[in-house]
Amino acid sequence: MGEKWPFKNSPVHFIVYAGLSNRASDLDNIIKPLLDTYQNIFEEFNDKTVQGIILQRDRVKRGGEYLWVRVTKAKELEVGLEALQDSKET
Repeated sequence: MGEKWPFKNSPVHFIVYAGLSNRASDLDNIIKPLLDTYQNIFEEFNDKTVQGIILQRDRVKRGGEYLWVRVTKAKELEVGLEALQDSKET
């Protein structure tokens, strides 16, 4: 608690890779506890600044579980809007 959040109030993206050994594990169950943990660690972090999340699961053997997280400052939605416009043209 009390760690400095480097992004202030800027929108952020989370990139998360999760190595799960239990085949019944739901991938979406990882995000809420992860964001809550960040709010407990970083006093200035608020999950409403999260603009996007990339989440991928990797099946691993028991004992090899992992969670890899990268947080980056989010760019404006221009790239997404360009992709949307490109998809309408085809």
